[in-house]
Amino acid sequence: MTSTWSPRQRWKYDVFLSFRGEDTHETFICHLYRALTARGIITFLDDESLERGSTIGPSLSTAIEDSRSALVVFSENFASSSWCLDELSKILQCREERGQIIYPIFYQVDPSDVRKQRGSFQLRTVEVREHEEVYGNKDKLKEWTDALREVSRIAGWDSSTYEDDGKLIEEIVMDTLTSLRDTYTSSSVDKGFIGMDSRIDDLLHNCICQQFGGVRIIGIHGMRGIGKTTLARAIYDGLAHGFGRSCFLLNVREKSEKDGLVSLQEKLLSRILRTKVDIEDEYAGAAMIERRLCELKVLVVIDDVDHFNQLDKLAGSRDWFGPGSRIIVTTPDIHLLRGHDVDATYKATGLTDGEAIQLLSLKAFKKSFPPEDYLESCHHILGYAQGRGFPWLLWF
Repeated sequence: MTSTWSPRQRWKYDVFLSFRGEDTHETFICHLYRALTARGIITFLDDESLERGSTIGPSLSTAIEDSRSALVVFSENFASSSWCLDELSKILQCREERGQIIYPIFYQVDPSDVRKQRGSFQLRTVEVREHEEVYGNKDKLKEWTDALREVSRIAGWDSSTYEDDGKLIEEIVMDTLTSLRDTYTSSSVDKGFIGMDSRIDDLLHNCICQQFGGVRIIGIHGMRGIGKTTLARAIYDGLAHGFGRSCFLLNVREKSEKDGLVSLQEKLLSRILRTKVDIEDEYAGAAMIERRLCELKVLVVIDDVDHFNQLDKLAGSRDWFGPGSRIIVTTPDIHLLRGHDVDATYKATGLTDGEAIQLLSLKAFKKSFPPEDYLESCHHILGYAQGRGFPWLLWF
């Protein structure tokens, strides 16, 4: 499936918890829910005291739609519940239509059993047939098997790799916080940024080219302060849901000078692999990025690059990333992009006169167009800002 750009939307919940109650509710889920809410993560937890039918009701369906992300806890008896399987199908539907983020948790089960539907994850055709006869949906078996297979392929947490539930929960909460921070830090990108839609559209169709399956490296260049980072952030926020892994490396020039490239390499790998990574030096880091990410479809933004070595050690070649990956680089130096042989470049430009008038009016008058009595004055202000002088006498 080709990932599509989608604008930011409002969410009622940060996380929707999907789980099989009889397996985990009194133990793991209870502790996970408390840990999430203690860190200010707004979490929807289905009330297990409610009487359940065989399909999810409208209120639960709405809760899934209103959640930014879903934590799906696969446990021993998960697949024996048509309720859980329908919930999973709805979550996947929201991922397709609303950009919801899904994170699987394999709790005391083998992830390969979920993916290959072995053991307790082998759907019982008799029960499926009974469900189909009652509810009239003849495609339930395919819907559920496809859902199990697709979600099991998403990077998640395997409880067998942790010392205890406490360690597992701690990492889930920290990773969730990081994910939500990246999602919401730029919530103002689409509020009051004039002309963003046309620039996003231009970048998507002429540079990013989502319809192409290969790896593409795209450069956004222009003078400092022109809005390169804001544009890259808007693209990243809109596209990230369509990639299994993503990372936004902000202020590479400043952070590489302060902490070195190794810290940036560690952040890139840790975010995408969702585990802590320690790197000896930048050469070992480059080799690790190539080796660990070469089969993964990723979205990476490398922001404010000012030296070729930064690109060479963070995204040295298209072969470092899996098919469908998109690497977006922002820099004031177009020669750096050409030297790296990027696939496409985009020049970030200032606002047109019409866009500038609209922005000034929004800030000054809280409306998209200035009152007629002030229109001429607004044009003079813009002229002054563009270096054309300021006719002060017009104000008196």
